[in-house]
Amino acid sequence: MPQIMDPVTWSWDKWVAAAAAPALQPSLRFYNALCDAGYSVAFITGRKESSRNSTMHNLEIEGYGKPCVPGPGPYYGVRPAGSSMCCYSALYLREAGDTSLASVYKPGARTDLLKRGNMTLVALVGDQFSDLNGEESAPYAFKLPNPFYYIL
Repeated sequence: MPQIMDPVTWSWDKWVAAAAAPALQPSLRFYNALCDAGYSVAFITGRKESSRNSTMHNLEIEGYGKPCVPGPGPYYGVRPAGSSMCCYSALYLREAGDTSLASVYKPGARTDLLKRGNMTLVALVGDQFSDLNGEESAPYAFKLPNPFYYIL
């Protein structure tokens, strides 16, 4: 069921804190297919660091699993013991006071991710061009439609 947010009575921060955003099923299927094929997935979002717990909870209840357990070898991490769900290698959120444009913040987060090692960008997926642009690129980029807003 679609969620409608009245910005006067229900702020973005309250909506994020509610951890009730439904997964987009095609995106979740793509995520699971990548995981099953052995790819590591990292999330870079414009959400605030203060929303980390609610964001992680929302990801888990919607089928994206928990953060991977750091592991050796060519992969950035492995599924937590006993878990049949995929896991994600990293979750980047904006630090307190970060007011940079998404077109600056997101490429910077990708650069940081690559500096940590054990990760090669194969594809970028996002609903904003800021999710795809920047010096750190990938052979494939998938721009999802978003009829509701555009971020610089």
